[in-house]
Amino acid sequence: MKPIADLARKSDWQVAAREVCRGERSLEPLRRSLLDPAHGLKAPQALRVQQRAGYLLLHVHWRCPERLDELLPELLGLVEPGGPRTHASIARQVFSVFQDRPLPECLAGRCFAAAVATFADRGAPTAARARALDAAANVARQFAGLWPELAALAADVPPDEPPGVRSIAGRVALEAARNL
Repeated sequence: MKPIADLARKSDWQVAAREVCRGERSLEPLRRSLLDPAHGLKAPQALRVQQRAGYLLLHVHWRCPERLDELLPELLGLVEPGGPRTHASIARQVFSVFQDRPLPECLAGRCFAAAVATFADRGAPTAARARALDAAANVARQFAGLWPELAALAADVPPDEPPGVRSIAGRVALEAARNL
């Protein structure tokens, strides 16, 4: 099995995800590479390892999302305000994990707050902001009472926002209007 640092291609991530899903590869290296990527590496190398771990995270999520259940609280810590410095792609990948799964109430509030904060941060990467809004909508689908806040957030997107953000905001605004 290749170490996460050597997973450089899509085919590598797919193979590694199959191994995780079959129980042939432990989640611990993935967890460690996401949460503590430095472990002896200099900053540029550590962030590259974290980026590759993020890609593996997505492939595991697509194949066997239940295997990630134990990591969900720690993943939220990566995207919450004041969280650790991460590779620019990590927020997008983490919010992708949260955009389509049922969440326990104890995590839903944290996810919603982190997603709203990320979406409101115009300096955050566009893809992270778009996935964050989808994650917030996922929480609103599961827990009544959040649609008014989400509707206001989605409706307040200025016309100079990137097309991806405007598109998802428009879709979420329509869904919110149906649920108000």
